[in-house]
Amino acid sequence: MAITVTAPRTFFRTFAVMAQLWFAVPSGYVTVAFMFVLITFSFHNPAPLWLAASCGLGWVVAMFPFLLALQAWRVLRATKESGVPVFTFDEEGAACATGAVVTRLPWSGIHRIRFDARTCFVYVTPRAAWFFGRALLTKGQEAALSDFARRSNVKLEGRAPSESTSSEAL
Repeated sequence: MAITVTAPRTFFRTFAVMAQLWFAVPSGYVTVAFMFVLITFSFHNPAPLWLAASCGLGWVVAMFPFLLALQAWRVLRATKESGVPVFTFDEEGAACATGAVVTRLPWSGIHRIRFDARTCFVYVTPRAAWFFGRALLTKGQEAALSDFARRSNVKLEGRAPSESTSSEAL
């Protein structure tokens, strides 16, 4: 049995997913801390440390959401240019089709699958993931997807399919 999911994109859900992907690994936190330190020290020479740290914090608080918005906008622009992604899962692996481009991965090429309350993440690298709204899957499809992953020794994270309460799609 193959599972097919057409994943429409909206700006706010894509923005939220970008934030989740950034902070899914320690390097996301390290990058934000590095930005803070870099800006703090660039302001430190002409200003006292407390003021420089305030400027560094202000810059991170202002600019980091801007960077996430830019990433979300790029994802939406790519979706508009190439079409809404269509994900397919079967016993052999997973595929993502956007327009004429189809990326097919065997289950051994999938790092992990993570479910949160609203989103399913299929990690194709430790930091990069295909994503779609969890509500786009029926309970049976979610169970089948989890079963495909388990049989292929792909790490599953998040709430079990039977615990899903989300009804909102991306």
